[in-house]
Amino acid sequence: MNIINKKSFTLVELLIAVTIITVIILSVYSAFSTGILAYKKIDSAFDTYQEARIILNKLEADLKNSFVYSKESSFFKGSAKALDFFNVSQVYDKEQEHTNLCRIKYQVEGNTLKRTAYSGLAALTEEESTLPQDFSNSIKNIDFEYAYMSEGEEKDILWQNTWPQKEGQVEQLPLAVRIKLVLISTEAKQQKMLEFTKIIPLAQANIPRAKEE
Repeated sequence: MNIINKKSFTLVELLIAVTIITVIILSVYSAFSTGILAYKKIDSAFDTYQEARIILNKLEADLKNSFVYSKESSFFKGSAKALDFFNVSQVYDKEQEHTNLCRIKYQVEGNTLKRTAYSGLAALTEEESTLPQDFSNSIKNIDFEYAYMSEGEEKDILWQNTWPQKEGQVEQLPLAVRIKLVLISTEAKQQKMLEFTKIIPLAQANIPRAKEE
């Protein structure tokens, strides 16, 4: 008579197996969850840096094309939260691109940076402008500062928070504009402030004006 021995797991062995499987599943889930959180954090930071790059690059493009409007006044007006100046920009009209006189205004309203462009005759009358373009709605703070050359032999570069401010600056452009930008970045449902600083030199500011005969 053949006797077949049938082996089975004991309760203790089953409990040990279940425990091991549970630990493995929790370890995998923890590693996966950590990876997802890290990806979201990097992705959120990348979006914020990309947003800052777009804002600062557009400001740089506009400011570098600014110019002194007349001998009496440059028509460059700046405060800590706003800019207003003339420049030469590429304008699209009926699917054609051409260079035109523009007046550019930047202004912060709440957490939003708005850019308004007036082209051609509208630059002088401030009529028929395009609708303000929202560049960002996650601005915590923005500050503009304006560089000028000090008087005296040392000729130091100094900064002020409005333009014009001193005598003789009405008909001039600032040597440079310094922008301090703080954006709100949301990481894991928590707000984080990221600060960016950029100095934009104005080429036209260094061109001497022709002397009157």
